[in-house]
Amino acid sequence: EWIYDGTNLEELRERVSKEEAKIFNFDVRTIHWEMYLKFWVWGMMYWIMKDTYDPPDNDRQAVMFMGDGRFLSDTKFAYRTELASEIEGVSRRDTKTLVLVSQRVQEAIKAEAARTGKPVEEVSKRAQEILTQMSGDLRMPIMRTEAWFWRKIYRNFYNQILVDETGLQKVKDISRKYPIIVIPTHRSYVDFLLITYLFFHYYIPLPQIAAGDDFLNLKVINWIFRHSGAFFMRRGFGNDDLYRSIFSEYVQ
Repeated sequence: EWIYDGTNLEELRERVSKEEAKIFNFDVRTIHWEMYLKFWVWGMMYWIMKDTYDPPDNDRQAVMFMGDGRFLSDTKFAYRTELASEIEGVSRRDTKTLVLVSQRVQEAIKAEAARTGKPVEEVSKRAQEILTQMSGDLRMPIMRTEAWFWRKIYRNFYNQILVDETGLQKVKDISRKYPIIVIPTHRSYVDFLLITYLFFHYYIPLPQIAAGDDFLNLKVINWIFRHSGAFFMRRGFGNDDLYRSIFSEYVQ
C-alpha cells in the first residue's frame, strides 16, 4: 500500500513568493496530464522495454507518437485479431476424440484387455488417462502473452534474427495441405521457442512441441508448456503397446 501525504508540499507552496511560484510551479492543475502520461509511457517503453523511437516533444508530435504503429507495438503484434483462425489448429477435445476412436487405438485396447484379462472398459479408462497426460492444450491467450514477452526478450538479447522468408512462405503453403515436421538442431531451448515465435509471426499453424514427460514433474513449466501446444512423451516405451499405439496415433 502506498500512502501519499502532500502536507509539506502545500505548506511550501503557501510560503513561496509570487516570483518564486512562477519558477517553481506547485499547482498540479496546470500540468498537461495527457503529455505527462505520454512521456511516462514513452519512458517505460524506451528504457525498460527497449523499444527505440523518439519521445514526443510537443502536442502534435505526441499525437503522432500515440497513433503510429510503434506505440505499444508488441501488444498490437501479439493481439492481432485476425491471427487465431490462421494458427490455432484442432482443439484438444477433438484431437483426443479422434485418437481414442481410431482403429489403431481401439485394436490396441482390445489386445491389452485380452492379454491382461482386464475388462475393456478398464483398459479404455487407462487409455484416456495416458492421452490426457500426453496431449497438449494450446490456448491462444497464453500464446499471445508469450509472443508479447518473447518479442521483448529477443530484442534485448539479439542484435538481429535472420529469417529465410521465402523458405517460411513455402512452409506456410505446404502446411495448408499437409502436416509438417520441424526438426531443430536443439543446441539450446531457444530453438523451439524461436520456431514457435516465427510461426506465430508469419501466420503459420503453431507447432506441437514434443517434450519429455519429466517436465510433468514441474507444475508451472508443465502448465505453460501444455498450453503452449507441447505434448509429453516418455523417454522410452518399453513393451507398452497401448502407449505406443496412442502416441503413434496422436502424432499423426
